[in-house]
Amino acid sequence: MELPLQSVVPRTEGDALTLLHELQVHQIELEMQNEELHRSQDELRSSRDRYSLLYDFAPVGYFTLSRNGTILSANLAGATLLNTERSRLIRQNFGRFLDKINSARFKELLDKVFSGNNTHTFELLMSKGLQQPLFVQIEGTTVVPGDECLMAVIDITPRKQAEDNLLRAREELEQRVLERTVELARSIDREKEEMTGRLQAVEELRNKELLLVHQGRMAAMGEMLANIAHQWRQSLNVMGLLIQQLGLFSESDCLDKQLVSVNVAKAMEILKHLSQTIDDFRAFSEPDREKIPFRINQVIKKTLELVGELFTQQGISIQSDFVQDSQVAGFPNEFSQALLNLLLNARDALVADKWIKVSSRPENGRAVVTITDNGGGIDENIIDKVFDPYFTTKKLGKGSGIGLFMSKNIIERNMGGHLTVRNIKECAEFRIEV
Repeated sequence: MELPLQSVVPRTEGDALTLLHELQVHQIELEMQNEELHRSQDELRSSRDRYSLLYDFAPVGYFTLSRNGTILSANLAGATLLNTERSRLIRQNFGRFLDKINSARFKELLDKVFSGNNTHTFELLMSKGLQQPLFVQIEGTTVVPGDECLMAVIDITPRKQAEDNLLRAREELEQRVLERTVELARSIDREKEEMTGRLQAVEELRNKELLLVHQGRMAAMGEMLANIAHQWRQSLNVMGLLIQQLGLFSESDCLDKQLVSVNVAKAMEILKHLSQTIDDFRAFSEPDREKIPFRINQVIKKTLELVGELFTQQGISIQSDFVQDSQVAGFPNEFSQALLNLLLNARDALVADKWIKVSSRPENGRAVVTITDNGGGIDENIIDKVFDPYFTTKKLGKGSGIGLFMSKNIIERNMGGHLTVRNIKECAEFRIEV
């Protein structure tokens, strides 16, 4: 609305000065507003430039798309990602860089973006029109008023390749583990077969050793039976003479009560001796079932009683030297058999002026028994082999070669001791430590 001319034109000098002052104030206000407007424009221009720089040189590709997927704008990173000049991307459809399957997925996902205000993330493979296929991760959100959407496109090809490499490495590892597992299973099967073979070999060896022990016991028992038979034959001869004496005195009417009593007493003593030999043989032949404490000298004396009569008949002198008795834990019958084998071996080595010396004494907390014979010692070339099974220097049929082997097993394996042999001045000395 225009003011009347007379209301603008000052009528007095004072009105003119007032009007001038108001105009000057208004001019200053306009200049200040103009400066503020220029400053805002400069800030907006600077912000726009910074935004443009950030937008264009961002490491992520940014695209503005229409509802049908047409590219409305793109930054430099997006153009570089699609290997196309930015000016040529405008008005191109984003789906032209996708194959048929990924293009269909892109349309479905685009519909989801435009169906709400939420941000949607998905992955696609871009392979058309590019130097090499790209795996990309796309985040899309709508832009007001809702006819456009902003999409950030990130190249995840290195990550996908790393995942593929990791997957292949995992599959290769699983394959190697499977192959190694199969190999280990086969190795275990082979080990089982070998272990079964070893166990069978050990069992066969054990059976052979048991057979050797049995043969040794039978051989020793044969020697003892020969000795017992000799003792019984002599005792029965004496009993026969006593009975004949009673018959002769009875026919001559010289039989009196005293003679009968004397002869009966002698007969009972002989029968008691015969019974004792049976008990001794039975005790020797029974195998020990568990370790028990026993006196070393007591077992030695019983063993010497078993062969004493036979050795005396064969002209062999037995010398004993028992310093002090020792008690040990073990198998007395097996220990007696080991002693018997050593005594019989010593007997077979004797030639002239035959003697065998048996000594027993404690030494360093252990019982030590030595059996020495004057058979001339053992050849140094074979002394290390005398305990081997079936090793013998005797004539064919005179020795089985298992007596010393069995004695060493009894002393060392069954009783935890030591059995050794050495030569001393043309004598052989077997030493037992238990």
